[in-house]
Amino acid sequence: MERDFKGIWIPKEVWLNKDLKLIEKLFLVEIDSLDNETGCWASNKYFGEFFGVSKGRCSQVINSLEQKGFILIKYEYEGKEIKSRTIRVVKKLNRVFNKSLGGSKYIKGGYLENDKDNNTITNNTTNNKTTKGRFKKPLISDISNYIDERGGLIDPNKFYDYYESNGWKVGKNKMKCWKAAVRNWENMRKDKGQMESKVMERLSSHDKAKQMLKNMHNGN
Repeated sequence: MERDFKGIWIPKEVWLNKDLKLIEKLFLVEIDSLDNETGCWASNKYFGEFFGVSKGRCSQVINSLEQKGFILIKYEYEGKEIKSRTIRVVKKLNRVFNKSLGGSKYIKGGYLENDKDNNTITNNTTNNKTTKGRFKKPLISDISNYIDERGGLIDPNKFYDYYESNGWKVGKNKMKCWKAAVRNWENMRKDKGQMESKVMERLSSHDKAKQMLKNMHNGN
């Protein structure tokens, strides 16, 4: 596999993107540099050794980039097992310069490696293979990270359990964007807090009025 080497260049559209974590930005640039005519075939083992993280963490980052629409992942199967994975960048990053001298690199072990030590993964869920524009159920870690970024106003576990129990639907319709659902939950909590505050104010005013009447009755 040849690398379209660009040094450490990170386009401003990626670097300033608030929806991407730092590690996702670095992964995206590395995937882009490896995405040649046939796509990026690098395995989780390669990314783990390159970035110094676990294969499981690599899988989470790559899946997150796919959910956010920055990459497309294509799997080749043998029966119910994944034989290989190809990653393509949806919008190739802007170039500062072309291939540098000595900038190509061959990557060994270009087959897919899942979070465990074996080299294949059983296709036991339809969420492993999605198409662009189709809702993909988020990981609870993705939900937790997004809620933390927004100030931690709601419980990620309650959010996940609620929609997991109803098949990830909003009313009678299938969910289209789980981040929008998180923001709706935050707004509902704010509205509830404001309503409770108004009720407490009214109760407090009512208690003060009762005390004034009692004082007047007693001649104070």
